[in-house]
Amino acid sequence: MEYKIYLDLVWISNWYINLILLIWVRFWRCIKNAKRKIILGSFIGGTGGTYSLFFLLNNLHNLAKWEYWICQIGIMFSCLTIMFRVSFGKETLKQRIKEFLIFYLGAFIFAGFLSFSMVQRNTLAIESVNILSVSALELFIKGIIFVGILPWLSWLFQRCKMDVTHFCKIELEKNGRIRSGTALIDTGNCLRSVFTNEAVTVVEYEFIKNLLLESEQKQIESLFQWDTQEEWSTQVMYIPYHSLGEKNGMLLGIYVDNLRIYHENKRKDNPTALIGIYQKKLSINSDYQVILHVDCL
Repeated sequence: MEYKIYLDLVWISNWYINLILLIWVRFWRCIKNAKRKIILGSFIGGTGGTYSLFFLLNNLHNLAKWEYWICQIGIMFSCLTIMFRVSFGKETLKQRIKEFLIFYLGAFIFAGFLSFSMVQRNTLAIESVNILSVSALELFIKGIIFVGILPWLSWLFQRCKMDVTHFCKIELEKNGRIRSGTALIDTGNCLRSVFTNEAVTVVEYEFIKNLLLESEQKQIESLFQWDTQEEWSTQVMYIPYHSLGEKNGMLLGIYVDNLRIYHENKRKDNPTALIGIYQKKLSINSDYQVILHVDCL
């Protein structure tokens, strides 16, 4: 059996596929300054992929030998290492491993994306038709489409991730005291101050009580009773709301020195965050003590 291999087409195909996958990695790793470098890196990937193919065709009789697979894996690993080094610069081993995993995940998804329509179109075709073959034009068009839908995939991923990881750890700081707890990330929480338009994070009073001075506790507890005889504090405000198990009502709002949020292995500080104090339990099972406004993330 004779093989006809067009070196230019093989190299261009490998270069284009590696370019698409490097764009995929760059997008998910949020690497900004690598546009020109990934083009050079894809040249290296295309050359390595072409050489790997020739190495395979010249060693078809050695496929059962473990020495062949060690050489093939070594070629592939060396090529990818150089390609990532050129494209994204020097990084830690952990970051590099993460890029490798993202790269191969993208390769798996892109391969399925390439073969999808071909399988549908050739279901009833004769056996001689290779349903996994892709024309140059189809490869080019599908590569552009694949890159174009990356923002939509990111949005979908973040929505699914938010549904799964809808709790996070928080810390409230006031008067030099700190209280740690669990917050519910509520995408439906649109509560804002009617006076300042600031986002309001709702907190159980019992949770925040120990952060308050005794005079502040007395004042807030008197305001809970709508006692207008007490002296008004400029640090306390009433916040109207429509939820929390009631048709409508009023929350007492105070400012804390800091609201720290620990989410997705990152820490976000919200100095002078506005907190709405709720007298009752927010969670029946005490799973969380805070309803976090998404603008605070």
